[in-house]
Amino acid sequence: MEAFLTALFARLPEGPAYYPEEDLTDLPMRFFAKEVIREKLFERLDEEIPYSVAVRIDEYEEEPAKNLVRIRAEILVERESQKGIVIGRAGRS
Repeated sequence: MEAFLTALFARLPEGPAYYPEEDLTDLPMRFFAKEVIREKLFERLDEEIPYSVAVRIDEYEEEPAKNLVRIRAEILVERESQKGIVIGRAGRS
């Protein structure tokens, strides 16, 4: 496989840079914030979490001087009955 990839890359032409070299991705930080929140939901709630859970970022504010990011997000579930799974007993999730 290594020989194949080496031969392949040696024959491919180099294309133009579509974004600056220091940028790791073309996706916004809001996307990553949303995915981190979803990941933490799955980790914390184990098998109980409904797979239809979604996250909507309402506010995303960076304060570079304080090395701080403030995020306000909504956790959305498919059915009313799933809210209790996410919130936990008496809001103690």
